[in-house]
Amino acid sequence: MSEAKRNRPSHWILLRGLAREARHWNGFPKLFEEALNNGAARGSRVDAIDLPGAGRYSEMKAPLSIEETAEFVRDKFLEIRAKIREEGEEPPQNVCILAVSLGGMIACEWLSLWPGDLQACVMINTSLKGYSPAYRRLTP
Repeated sequence: MSEAKRNRPSHWILLRGLAREARHWNGFPKLFEEALNNGAARGSRVDAIDLPGAGRYSEMKAPLSIEETAEFVRDKFLEIRAKIREEGEEPPQNVCILAVSLGGMIACEWLSLWPGDLQACVMINTSLKGYSPAYRRLTP
């Protein structure tokens, strides 16, 4: 990412893994947003999105495919952006994802389906085939 893009306000989306909800981030989203806004990326925003079947969407049946889950998460992201605009503000254009485990698989699918949406993606401990074999992610 270029220096100019790195210092622009960013909209970070946080995604958790299987059976985890946004509140499992605890205070991290607020701390992360404060750090961004106290640095060179003033005007940044951080939002954690629950996956279907977890958190605020716990009553929903979880999709059986990563593609359907990615579509759901992207729809929620677009709703957040629309709400920001309804409030009279313009959302940051530099959109990034920080994803853990299954969230990384969803983020990768998002990148595949809508490559122009995201400027960066950080995947942590993802279960994505070819990137992080189980013997590296798990300890007996």
